[in-house]
Amino acid sequence: MTQTQFDDLDKLLRMIAVSYFPDETASTRLRQIAFLNLVHLEHRQGAKPTARSLSRLFNAPPSQMDSLAMSLEAKGVIERIHTPALTKGKPGKVIYIKPDAIEALEARYRQVTEQDLNGNATS
Repeated sequence: MTQTQFDDLDKLLRMIAVSYFPDETASTRLRQIAFLNLVHLEHRQGAKPTARSLSRLFNAPPSQMDSLAMSLEAKGVIERIHTPALTKGKPGKVIYIKPDAIEALEARYRQVTEQDLNGNATS
């Protein structure tokens, strides 16, 4: 994937804010929003964000960034692309917001909750 910018970040972030997935708290959603904002910012600045590079920015364990990435990847919001020789000859997984992230989040939310993001039943 070569896309480095996502066109409708505002809408995506608002959707995450109101997506009440089971076992997720408001704090979880806030972390996801911060994560996506930072991924988007890194791409705008020409960087190739990875879980490790984001963990350095936050001074947090890489496992925390991996956990956020995996949860957003499972919802179809991001993808991590294996990139050889990313830094100092070492490979890494560059994080991208998927072009269809909004549609994927809506579909996953319907699948898990049987509601749309407006709270309407989808049976």
